[in-house]
Amino acid sequence: MVAVLLLPAAEPKSTKAKFSWLALDPMGALLIMSSLALFNLALTEGPNKGWNNPIFIAPITLSILLGLAFFGWESFVRSDRAMLPPVIWKIPNAVIATLAIMVAFPFWATSQLQYANYYQEVGKWPATRVAVSMLPQGIVAVTIGFAIRFIPFVVEKPRLTIASGSLCKS
Repeated sequence: MVAVLLLPAAEPKSTKAKFSWLALDPMGALLIMSSLALFNLALTEGPNKGWNNPIFIAPITLSILLGLAFFGWESFVRSDRAMLPPVIWKIPNAVIATLAIMVAFPFWATSQLQYANYYQEVGKWPATRVAVSMLPQGIVAVTIGFAIRFIPFVVEKPRLTIASGSLCKS
């Protein structure tokens, strides 16, 4: 609901299309969603069950294969319908921002559930207190996502913002 309120309404490119959903890239969406879901599953179960357990190895292998399939698929889809058009990689800071995200996501994916579990099991916190204590992270993420629209410097100069963010780390 918050995303609907914060994001601007996109105007369709062509109102003549009878089936406007055909302008989407459903195969690309399916490939990347599956890859990310399996990647998250692998990184969540790896610390719990063991890194050499099939519950980690199978999803991480499938995730990598589906991720590669996504990039292969996107190279053949028309650029006006692609989820990730090839022109994106020509933006100078796209690679830096992508690598920064790829460093942070695995850490958060594997630790968020551990933190919640730790607070409940060791700290004997009720679930509501755990949720409230983790709420600032979500609020910061939404605030930064909203602020990027008005302060494009955050995206335009990722070397500075990533470095300053690492200094603010507690």
